[in-house]
Amino acid sequence: MPRRYLLLVALFVSFVPMKVFAKVGDAEPVRVGDVEYASHANVVTATSLRSGQRLWSTTVYPSIEPDKYDPDLERDVQWNIIVSLRITNKKLEVKNRRKQVFYLDLKTGNVVP
Repeated sequence: MPRRYLLLVALFVSFVPMKVFAKVGDAEPVRVGDVEYASHANVVTATSLRSGQRLWSTTVYPSIEPDKYDPDLERDVQWNIIVSLRITNKKLEVKNRRKQVFYLDLKTGNVVP
């Protein structure tokens, strides 16, 4: 009988971290030539695949908008993270959880119209 409980506890403990880490998932990186564009939360980075050097890093928008912050909810649940990256019209298209779309210049990382 105690062996069964030990197995249940082991299974429970092994799955708990996956639920915690699943809250913030990064968008799939995009590669163009020698450059990889990746994101984490609300930041996009461009990295040279040859040298491994970071070319630029841009915070696209605030992760939590102060006027929409609810102190009764966990902070990470309220983060407005990037959910997709893709190249379109020679720009990097960035979409977030709120379905907002931003475009970044591929060379500078500046937000462009």
